Amino acid sequence: MNPKRRQPVYWTAWTRRALSAALLLLLAAACGPREAAPGSKQPVPVRFVRVVNPRLPAFDDHQVEIFLAEAQRFAQNQLGLTLQWIDLGAIPIEDFFRRYYPILFPENRMDDPFVVDILEPHPVHAPQLAQALLKNHTDNSFPSLRDFAVEALPAPWIEGIDDKESLFRLIAEFHLQELAELAALPSPSDPAVKLLDPNLPFHQYVYWDAAAERVRRFDLILTNQLLASAETIDASIHSSLRGGITTGFTERSRGIYGGTVVLSTYPVLGKEGPFVQMRGGFYKDEEAARILGAYSAHEFGHLFLHRGHPYDHPACVMNPAKSLRYREWYAEIEQTGRHPSCTLPHEAPLRDLFLGHRPLGERTASTALRLWDRFTGN
Repeated sequence: MNPKRRQPVYWTAWTRRALSAALLLLLAAACGPREAAPGSKQPVPVRFVRVVNPRLPAFDDHQVEIFLAEAQRFAQNQLGLTLQWIDLGAIPIEDFFRRYYPILFPENRMDDPFVVDILEPHPVHAPQLAQALLKNHTDNSFPSLRDFAVEALPAPWIEGIDDKESLFRLIAEFHLQELAELAALPSPSDPAVKLLDPNLPFHQYVYWDAAAERVRRFDLILTNQLLASAETIDASIHSSLRGGITTGFTERSRGIYGGTVVLSTYPVLGKEGPFVQMRGGFYKDEEAARILGAYSAHEFGHLFLHRGHPYDHPACVMNPAKSLRYREWYAEIEQTGRHPSCTLPHEAPLRDLFLGHRPLGERTASTALRLWDRFTGN
């Protein structure tokens, strides 16, 4: 007898999908966020998007080109990274937040988990803010913090200060006093609306921080929205000494590098008195774009090299600018020439933040994006 012939196996569409999903899960189990190696000739793809508030001044296309070119140059010279831009266009700010953090809109605000962390610009909140600053700077020495603050605080304030607790009490009072002045300013496009609009509080750092955590596709978000606030989350001395202004920050996210950079153009564009005073004057359009492009390397140092803030390294790209003196920060670092990573004496303290344990779903999505990038040639 002839042996029984084996029946053919038919690969259904469902079977193919199931096998593809299983393979992707296996890859994701072994993969985490992508790392970027300084000094490598391999380009580092950076997906960037512009989030635009139409009521505020913004970089035009020419300024964006200057910003990107200088960001590339500074990242190469100071961090040893070769950035490759992937332009994902522009998104209106309301669309961005309705997608990534709709709670800030009035109809959803009853579910706001951050309302208890937001401090109004009133002296009564100074002790709470001082404690938040103290908690967030436990690893920084008192001398380095005092030296960083001395140029921003009024000289009589800081005389005789000899411990962190006293220093942060003064800084908290200064922060809330300066923020109150910003909160009183009108919007440049409508005098009837405040620059820090409480009805649509796009200026609150905590909402940007929460939205950035949910981002998957963007590595860099460039926005013209002013970020100025006070909160008990992520309190930092350099932001407090600007009256709560945040020029840039890097947050853990679902992106392929484990984090996302957010940069605001308003600190280099704003024409209101407090911004001009903190900057030490006006910036011409091209200068503003060039300086902010250079400053973006500071945030890429967080994202790609996982560096912290070395307040005792004044000529280091990872040392934040004092007040809004970005022109001086830029000039000081330019004078040092090529100085990758600033030869910092400590390891990358943020590595676990961006590359630590991730849920399987996040790793799967990250792996899918990396495979897509390879397939499309990015």
